[in-house]
Amino acid sequence: MASKPELRKQLSAQRRALHASEWSARSAKVQAALLADALFKDARALALYRPMGNEVDTAALHEAALLAGKRVAYPDVVSDGAPMRFVLAGRETLWRLGHRNFEVPASDAVILLEDLELFVLPGLGFDREGRRLGRGAGHYDRTLGLPLAAPRVGLAFEFQLLDALPEDPWDVRLDAVAAESGMIRAPPRLAR
Repeated sequence: MASKPELRKQLSAQRRALHASEWSARSAKVQAALLADALFKDARALALYRPMGNEVDTAALHEAALLAGKRVAYPDVVSDGAPMRFVLAGRETLWRLGHRNFEVPASDAVILLEDLELFVLPGLGFDREGRRLGRGAGHYDRTLGLPLAAPRVGLAFEFQLLDALPEDPWDVRLDAVAAESGMIRAPPRLAR
């Protein structure tokens, strides 16, 4: 099995190679898979992300959530080594560049982690067991490693779905992955 750094390099290159129109069409399919799922429909407050480097887009999820009266929040890294906080955003939200150039709502409207009912995550790679390969900073792992009940769903293009991923003890697994072909459920967290 390839190492995490090797996989990050390979999958980043594949994602960067997507033409804008292909990225948009593929992102629409991934978002449609999650929009049709009960995990999205049942959540009254959810955490999304602003895409970087051809990550799966979340604009349709954001708009659908607001139309349904849901609260939508985005991660903000306050400091390395600490859990992220999540800042609420609406239609007219102004954005600022935060830690490592992540776009963050320019607001102080923070939602408590335990009030979020769905976490939607980016990633470089995913597998059917719920493993996720992120950028390597560990921000999501530190945050989602807290005792939170909300489901965790990754968004992935088909080429990001791998048979298996290397895993470290601190890696937090997901409950599902939304991909172009539909939703992929991981084994229940308690069974891992």
